[in-house]
Amino acid sequence: MKLIPGNAQHIGSRQQQQDAFGFSNLSNEAFRKHGGMLAVVADGMGGMAHGEIAARTALKTFLDSYQAKAETESIPDALLRSLHAANAAVFQQALTMGAAEDMGTTLVAAALWENQMFWISAGDSGIFLYRDEEFTQANGSHVFATDLDEKASQGMISREDALAHPEREALTSFLGMERLALIDRNLRPFFLREKDVVLLASDGLFKTLSFAGMMEAMEGDAQLLSEALVSRALAAEKPYQDNITVVAIRAEAERVSLAAPVESARASSVRPATGRPRPWMAMMLLAAALVAAGGYIYYMFSYDPGSRHPSDRADQPAQPIREGTAFDPAATPPVQRQPGQDPVTPPAAERETAPEPEGKDALEPPTEKPRHEEQGR
Repeated sequence: MKLIPGNAQHIGSRQQQQDAFGFSNLSNEAFRKHGGMLAVVADGMGGMAHGEIAARTALKTFLDSYQAKAETESIPDALLRSLHAANAAVFQQALTMGAAEDMGTTLVAAALWENQMFWISAGDSGIFLYRDEEFTQANGSHVFATDLDEKASQGMISREDALAHPEREALTSFLGMERLALIDRNLRPFFLREKDVVLLASDGLFKTLSFAGMMEAMEGDAQLLSEALVSRALAAEKPYQDNITVVAIRAEAERVSLAAPVESARASSVRPATGRPRPWMAMMLLAAALVAAGGYIYYMFSYDPGSRHPSDRADQPAQPIREGTAFDPAATPPVQRQPGQDPVTPPAAERETAPEPEGKDALEPPTEKPRHEEQGR
């Protein structure tokens, strides 16, 4: 599976850009064989001090920690280790700056290896899959609204009160806490299909545009659609527009061209010309000479003058016997055949396909809900 990344970002109507994003080292082929491609988006919390520093600290620490992944470490384990390292770094930075409990950031990360996706998140930034003109959010949002809606479904509060609660959008988990409260991640791989788009975004995008509005920008490659999404969000002219960050990765099937190898194979089957006679030509010349000599000897021993045809006149000498004509390769070129068997017609290019998990369609996402892990409770 070929993975093509793109990204776009805008400050919105805010005074500072508190979003940060990044990728793992895409040129490190040795690492990609076991670590895949990593994409990260961090959204510094706008209502808190030093959100920009928190986002950049979390991003750098997460990328560095994941880059230290060993071949024997699983991708989910590496993501979890990197998230805890990033949280510890932001918390320590807050203590150093005297901003404990006033400094934090959300973080979402997706690691794409071959045709599999693993993700992890804390906060309310989003990880989405765009497939067959539909969006699906992979991770859950760690906001107080989740708790309010659960209480409303159990009849503990009214639906109206849950929707009108002033702290409905308050975060319940983020990086910068002494211990993370909630983490969302998947342990089973999410299988990607050709033309799937994995989208990581800060809430400045999807709290401005609906899925229907986002869908209108999903044409073109990953870079074009990232820029189109940001442009559409800005065109909505939402008051107090938050920072917008979009990271997109489009999955494409690998296609291998077989034209060059076939051309080379056929060319190599033709032998270069040389000045020396070829063995088969010498054999044919020798065979022709032997046939001619045998005919001459047979004629000389079996010739009877009385058996001449009536049309032959006695006063005319007999016609001389013609010598056998040697094989002239210039007059009758031999049929050239490829050595061994005929050239092999190349098979049609095959697409890579993923191994299917037992009892599951490998191209379908797992049916289990996003995993919510409580930490330190």
